[in-house]
Amino acid sequence: MVLAWWIFLVVASVLNIVLWLRERAAWGKSAGRFLDLLRAPLERSSLIWLSSLYVFGCAIRSVFPKADVERYVLFDTWFSSVFFGRTVATVAEVAFAAQWSIFIRQIGFPKLARWILGCVIVAEVFSWYSVITTHFLGNSIEESLWGVAFTLVSIALWRTRRWIMAAGCTAYVGFMALIDVPMYVARLRIQTQTGARHLGFWEGIVDLNTRWVVTWSLDLWRPEFAWMGLYFSAAVLMSIWLCRVCRLQQ
Repeated sequence: MVLAWWIFLVVASVLNIVLWLRERAAWGKSAGRFLDLLRAPLERSSLIWLSSLYVFGCAIRSVFPKADVERYVLFDTWFSSVFFGRTVATVAEVAFAAQWSIFIRQIGFPKLARWILGCVIVAEVFSWYSVITTHFLGNSIEESLWGVAFTLVSIALWRTRRWIMAAGCTAYVGFMALIDVPMYVARLRIQTQTGARHLGFWEGIVDLNTRWVVTWSLDLWRPEFAWMGLYFSAAVLMSIWLCRVCRLQQ
């Protein structure tokens, strides 16, 4: 079962890369250069390159999946380290949020756009807190902030009558509220009840670079199936779809 799930993640990533390459070709010269991200990361011409960071970042994480706080991985390699994976995830997720910020600003909600990007940046800080300390409080706040960010996205989309995108984002908010956030809160509650020890800052930095537990246990990976499956397939498709929508609107 774990092998089938991993194969699904890898296949979904390959298909998403193919779709991104096709979209990149459709953008042509209007995409600008990748290095333009350093000069103007929140301009429309940066959308396709921001998407590339998310698409390829998620592909790397699909090949080397991990449960960050528990340090569970599938393969015994430094690429499975939490430091590497969390660094890739941070770049990818901020890029994804920047895509949404650009799009929401373009459809007439500049204040919401800033709040969306701000929520995700703060969420990344709490994510790093969790992976360093192994305390699920950070993950609980992180996922809640993602829910807030996409509640704002959903409001903008419903108000501009983008029904399909709005429905998809609203479904995502529902998933976060009903499944994802409660999962991390439940893990936090168990840590609190059992008096679990959390790592200090420097101890955690060393730990996330050097310790990973290789396991293919179904019981250990089952809780990660749903969110990783949706995240590395549907969310990546949404990143590519955003590029297409903005290209067709020009």
